[in-house]
Amino acid sequence: MTSNIAATQLSDQLLSLKIMLGKLRTLMFNLKDLNELEEIGLSYDDVHIMRSTLLAKIHQTKLYTLALIRSL
Repeated sequence: MTSNIAATQLSDQLLSLKIMLGKLRTLMFNLKDLNELEEIGLSYDDVHIMRSTLLAKIHQTKLYTLALIRSL
């Protein structure tokens, strides 16, 4: 019974890791989108604010993902 619980927990952690890696990948692609927005005319200040916020979210997501990896 205990091994079933451990296996389920490991499976849940691996699923969480997969989801977080997907989110991280999406966030990284969003950086490229910001560059494109600036190229088509969005003001530098607006892009800078959005980029700073996005980079902070990427950093937070990386830390959480690393914590998940360490817990495995």
